Amino acid sequence: MHPADEYARLKEHIRLLEARAHALRHKFISGDAPLSSGIIEIQVKKQKRRVFIKDRLPDYILREPSLWDEAESDVVTYQSATAGNLRNGDRDAAAIVIDEW
Repeated sequence: MHPADEYARLKEHIRLLEARAHALRHKFISGDAPLSSGIIEIQVKKQKRRVFIKDRLPDYILREPSLWDEAESDVVTYQSATAGNLRNGDRDAAAIVIDEW
């Protein structure tokens, strides 16, 4: 299998697995699913964390360039490479998935 095809297939599997995990988490939190199977026991608890609220900063801080920096990251995207899309140069016709590192 070509590495590009394998990557796209893996990303789709991951997307499906994450969607299923999200649905199960929702069931556990809402109480719609039992928390113990006899082999595995699920724990649901609240966890606090501090959250920075950028919108509450004064405008003079938000506009101060010396307080901001730019960062770069490598981004991998993929899309269907159908003959029609490649011939017409219409590469936006297929879904794009972004994988940021």
